[in-house]
Amino acid sequence: NVMGNTCSGAADLGTVSDSDEERVTSTWAVRRPQPVKRRVGVAATCIGTVAGIGAFHTSVLLGNEEYFFESSGIICGPRLQSHAIPHAGGEIPETEVVDCGVTLHSGFDLMRRLSPYFGAYSYDLIHKNCNSFTDVALWYLLGERLDSRFTRLDRFMKNGAPLTTAIMNQVLKAYVGQRGIQCTSDVYVRNKNAADFDLEAVIADLVE
Repeated sequence: NVMGNTCSGAADLGTVSDSDEERVTSTWAVRRPQPVKRRVGVAATCIGTVAGIGAFHTSVLLGNEEYFFESSGIICGPRLQSHAIPHAGGEIPETEVVDCGVTLHSGFDLMRRLSPYFGAYSYDLIHKNCNSFTDVALWYLLGERLDSRFTRLDRFMKNGAPLTTAIMNQVLKAYVGQRGIQCTSDVYVRNKNAADFDLEAVIADLVE
């Protein structure tokens, strides 16, 4: 009968010498998995301007992977995938890459921790966008916040609503019209699934 975690028996397993202990310890040190450090970066592309303020799409770079937020939730793809979208003229806009440091967190850690906050169908162009995700992701990975120059338009739109929302809808209608699509209704309507999103509350939650 085996009881508890006790090991007993008559077999003589021999005596472990000091040199044997050193060899076992050394072997364990070699075989023990070492923490993997991954470089963290921010990719930022100016995709247009509203009232003279740049509109940025940002994402997080973790090693050779990119993580960004869109209507279907958090997306993982090849590095800079989400930035390779041509303008109306066909040219690819220039993307700025900022090196932010090193983390021990993996992409799996990032997805697992932030998915509850950035679920599918909760994207909002103003109140819960790609920049919101990048800001939170940087805080989780490094304890740092996204450079405020990338979120200037977001703050302007939030603080100036509803006037700024009306201006943005006019800009979006013109943008769509340039592509031969007639649009009479508002392009932007606030997403009710993002109504309760509070960026600072999410940051505080990750601290706990």
